[in-house]
Amino acid sequence: MSVSESAPNIPLDMLGVLSCITDGVIVYNDHKVLFSNAEGSLILTQTNRSILQDLQFNHYERSLHQVHINIPERQEKLIANCMPTQWKDNLVCIAIIKVEQAFDSLIESAASEGENYVQSRKRLDLLFKVAGDGYWDWYLPTANVFFSPGWKQMLGYSVDEIEPSFKSWINLIHPDDLGHFLVTWSNYMENTKPNFSIEYRIQCKNNEYLWVEAHGVKEKNNDGEVVRLAGFHRDISTRKSDEEKLSEYQENLEQLVTQRTQELELANQKLAVLANQDPLTFLQNRRSFDENLKTQLLVSRRNKTSLCLLLMDIDHFKAYNDEYGHQLGDECIKTTATMIKKAIYRPADMAARYGGEEFVVILQDTDLQGAIKVAQKIQHNMSEIQNLPVNPMTKKPISLSIGIACNYQVNEGNLIELADQAMYASKDNGRNQISYYADEATKITHILNPSD
Repeated sequence: MSVSESAPNIPLDMLGVLSCITDGVIVYNDHKVLFSNAEGSLILTQTNRSILQDLQFNHYERSLHQVHINIPERQEKLIANCMPTQWKDNLVCIAIIKVEQAFDSLIESAASEGENYVQSRKRLDLLFKVAGDGYWDWYLPTANVFFSPGWKQMLGYSVDEIEPSFKSWINLIHPDDLGHFLVTWSNYMENTKPNFSIEYRIQCKNNEYLWVEAHGVKEKNNDGEVVRLAGFHRDISTRKSDEEKLSEYQENLEQLVTQRTQELELANQKLAVLANQDPLTFLQNRRSFDENLKTQLLVSRRNKTSLCLLLMDIDHFKAYNDEYGHQLGDECIKTTATMIKKAIYRPADMAARYGGEEFVVILQDTDLQGAIKVAQKIQHNMSEIQNLPVNPMTKKPISLSIGIACNYQVNEGNLIELADQAMYASKDNGRNQISYYADEATKITHILNPSD
């Protein structure tokens, strides 16, 4: 609220009610401003008070009239609806200023009432209707509540409907909002809150609910007791609908973001798998093997456990590939990978395609005898292959030459190299063999037949 000059003849409660209006409100006499609300003060500032000349106070004007206003700072045209009225001994004019709309019907209605319209409550009702609000006034000594025609019409009722009582009011409030309303009202009545302000749903005549924004002020007697409460209702259903749509949009957007995030995480997981997976055999690839071997060696060293490496190669694969072509050559590699994977049971163990027709297996917490058993299981699985042509060099099913090296027997840095030496010892011994590197002191490679 903003009062430019002292206004002792204007009832304090009416000033409070006018301050609740969200449009611009200016009460003036001649060129003197007696009262202006926040929006009215802004308009006065923006026009350097020259708007008072445009409003043209006329002592003889007795009807609602309009003045069109152009403020360069605003991108919209404004219209002032001016109503001379009598407050106690002063003839003043109330101007309610808002974005330009059609008010012809209101002007005609005011003009038709003539001189008797000057001091009637209908004049204020008309102003409140211009402001787009529904006015209520509760006089506590009589317990009567006045609901303006605009208040009732906002809910679809005629001026003769709705009993003028507080009970009629609260009976229309949505059950889910009633508790909050009563608490706010109680705090307002007990002076714990200076103003009444709340948003809630109220029932219309068609049983639908309308979102309204309610504001109110108090009038006290000389003893400080509240004797009158008055204020406005404003229809905010459009704003609430927009808020609901925005909330729904935000919720859908959050769900979409969550979904896209999950999809992205899944895609990244798939990419990580593909980055570490051999596309032909679906075993781990060379890159994944190199990283895993470093990790497993660290674990083995920390836990003081053994780690064994199996390096194997398909016997006479070049001759097989040249004889039957690349398609059957790929089938040979994929089938071999399947037979190797079938022999690996523990999650910590790993099978990988080392390159071309070579494969490697890491066996964690496994000694030499355990590694030999896994190698023999692989050889056994290879002997059961029936869906591939025989090796053109041996006229027998495809087979593997396997080399084994364990880290507790050799230098870890040479583990792959020594397993490779053992594998070639198997090849030199006639292929389809299992060999292991014993130790660096004797440098003896032991050869085992699959049946041993």
